[in-house]
Amino acid sequence: MTEPSSGVAAWLAGAATAGAVLGLQYDALVPGLLGGLMALSFAAPTTRMRMALAVATSTVLAGYGAPVAAVVLMQWLPPTDAPAARALSAVAIGLLAQQLVIAAQAIVTSAPGAVVKAVADLLARFTGGSR
Repeated sequence: MTEPSSGVAAWLAGAATAGAVLGLQYDALVPGLLGGLMALSFAAPTTRMRMALAVATSTVLAGYGAPVAAVVLMQWLPPTDAPAARALSAVAIGLLAQQLVIAAQAIVTSAPGAVVKAVADLLARFTGGSR
């Protein structure tokens, strides 16, 4: 039987590889993975599967969000170079991803009709359709 930490490490490496298959780049995935692992130190004790899913979610969200966040960060801090801004953004997203997911879930479950209407209005605005 393998030790539990090696199984979790293999699963997390698989999540990072899956992110790369989705077209995400390692310079955003690896810092996001580290941010997700750091966020676990602040989380309440839970099952290994939930921890692995939390870190995988942090990794993928950082992979998608870090390039956009880096552009915004570079506008606020002009002397910052792109790779540093991207890594910093990925770590921050990895750290905050689980709290953002919980907040989004609370918003959606508290007023699902309002969320659907807001999304429909946003789509109509961008597509030129009328509501």
